[in-house]
Amino acid sequence: MSTNSKPKRTLHDLEFGKQTVRLLNTSGRPLAQVARELGLPPWQWQ
Repeated sequence: MSTNSKPKRTLHDLEFGKQTVRLLNTSGRPLAQVARELGLPPWQWQ
């Protein structure tokens, strides 16, 4: 049993990414909060 396996990566389509960036730019909320609300790790968007 390996303890150093990589976490599974979720791929999102281009439209999801565009909508996420639009939400981040228009909401006034911090990146970490938007990422948390969408179930994304904040390091993916930095």
